[in-house]
Amino acid sequence: MPADAVSTNMRNWDERVPDHLVAYGAEAFADDRSAVGVEVETRVLAPHLPGGTVAGLDVVHLQCHIGTDTISLARRGARVVGTDLSGAAIEAAGRLAERAGAPATFVQCRNEDAPDVLGREFDVVLTSVGVLTWLEDLGSWARAVARLLRPGGVFLVHDAHPVLSALQHDRSDDLLVLGEPYFAAGEPRRFDDGVTYASDTRMRNTVTYQWPHDLGEVLGAVLAAGLRIEAFHEHRAMPWKALPSMVSTTRGWELPPGAPECPLMFSLVARRQVLRGDTGSASSQREDETRRDEQGRRGAVDAEGGGGLAAAGEHDGGVRERGDGRGHQAPSEHGGTAGRPDDQQHHPGGDVADALDGGQGAEVVDACPVVERRALRHEEEASSDDGDGDTGEEGDDECGEVHDRPFL
Repeated sequence: MPADAVSTNMRNWDERVPDHLVAYGAEAFADDRSAVGVEVETRVLAPHLPGGTVAGLDVVHLQCHIGTDTISLARRGARVVGTDLSGAAIEAAGRLAERAGAPATFVQCRNEDAPDVLGREFDVVLTSVGVLTWLEDLGSWARAVARLLRPGGVFLVHDAHPVLSALQHDRSDDLLVLGEPYFAAGEPRRFDDGVTYASDTRMRNTVTYQWPHDLGEVLGAVLAAGLRIEAFHEHRAMPWKALPSMVSTTRGWELPPGAPECPLMFSLVARRQVLRGDTGSASSQREDETRRDEQGRRGAVDAEGGGGLAAAGEHDGGVRERGDGRGHQAPSEHGGTAGRPDDQQHHPGGDVADALDGGQGAEVVDACPVVERRALRHEEEASSDDGDGDTGEEGDDECGEVHDRPFL
């Protein structure tokens, strides 16, 4: 790896800041108190949070760039801190937050340094769109995430799918052809682009280094850090036109009708285990209280001879995604298009999920109360089913399905 790869990237991202402030319409976003982004991120997180919201939770947003998504989290009621490697981006983010009147704070640091620099734990760690390609070592990244989470806290990463990153991005036909590295090789790829993805502004610091990361590396890093994967989604729509053949739809940019399909984006939700003796996050504590209340009500209903419980975590709402203009990953910022739930594919796991608790023999307590509540509802439905197999429910997550266990 070039010795100055990270500093080279930082110079490039420092130079991008003034252009991105204009291209993203950042000041107009700050002035419009009704402008709120991170729809897709909060939608994916909702089933894993108490009340389905980040409101009232401590959130850290890694690789926040100029902070518009961080401000959106604050506008959704989170107590949020944004971090980024670029000092220029952090300064711009602070000014935007002040202009917006948003209670968000910003700290310049590398991901791996964030636990020590911030010196605290959070209910939610979030990083989104255009983040992983700039990281050399996913192991240190995932370990930092685990250290930032309180026991029971939740992590979300939402980014371009590694398959998309491996495609040839300059084809004018509908063919999907692998032309770039898919598997992680440890060495970065060097790019010398005169412009950013957001505009045609010419730059002085044109060179960047980006690292390919395959899906197995991402999943393995999260698991090795001791986190339990609760959800994984692959998305058929994305927030930018990564391939020339893509067409604009109400869900974002998609491959054209009749063309071969491949995943364009992915999102992953993982949780830090609550071990015996842990205090737990505000999120997990509230979920535990809700679960105990529901179990008490269920016992009362059973004693009376029937009835069922409505599951927690049922949410509706739009989906927003955005990104860069030529296939390389871009930071998650204000803007994008609305999407529908059917742009995603949800993947339940097999029995292997039982072994992936990250506890290494430690006793796990209420590791996933939301999932336990879903299991309770399945039991209720099974007992009250009239025999036709139809419970009359369509599901409570963004993919129109109900899952009763953590999965890969």
